[in-house]
Amino acid sequence: MTLTREEMFKRNLALTKKRLLRALENPRVLQPIVPGAHVINLPQNDPELLRANLAMAMELAKRGDGRPIVMIPEVTERERWQEFREFIVGKRIVDVIPNEGGTCLDLIFEDETHVQLRALAWTNEEGEEQSFIDWILT
Repeated sequence: MTLTREEMFKRNLALTKKRLLRALENPRVLQPIVPGAHVINLPQNDPELLRANLAMAMELAKRGDGRPIVMIPEVTERERWQEFREFIVGKRIVDVIPNEGGTCLDLIFEDETHVQLRALAWTNEEGEEQSFIDWILT
């Protein structure tokens, strides 16, 4: 099936929203983007959108309007945990504070760095239960 422009827009908007929320929570993960660049999302679990976005990138390259094309891969939950593991290596936790009805934990490290762990759960459009654990440097 070929994606309509409207469906491509909706799916790409969801990926962009996810990336922006992540950057707000942890600005050090922001990838610099040249002003005026074409930004192409590379989703991890949506092969149909991935093919459509790559075709769009090829079309933009053929057009050759001189603007750079920046391809940004979607970050998976596994990669987020890898970032967390790399962040806490060698740090000593001195306090753990539960908050927000038990959905969050604040970890306080010896160097006074704070990290918030969040557990989120929701039901998607298909009625399937989804969950996600994330971390935020506060």
